Amino acid sequence: MPLQITAIRLQGGPTHRHISRLQWRREPGGETGDSPREEIVHWLERCTTNLAFAHADDTETTVTVVHPAEGPPYLRTVDDRTWRDDLLRLPRF
Repeated sequence: MPLQITAIRLQGGPTHRHISRLQWRREPGGETGDSPREEIVHWLERCTTNLAFAHADDTETTVTVVHPAEGPPYLRTVDDRTWRDDLLRLPRF
């Protein structure tokens, strides 16, 4: 069942902040929770039927895993093959 990412927690200093935790709601069903970024990355990569999405500015975007050349994997949204920063537009918790 898909996860809707509903809020984020940022961590880091003034020059570079990153998403450390994400609040989510399971659709359908309404189960809620929050998880570290690494856990959501692992969940998305574990099975191709695991999906996550976010709503920002009345647009639903798919959450995907990015593997940079250096550093740990992170999450980003994509809409019509355009990378977006919709996760950063979500409320903080």
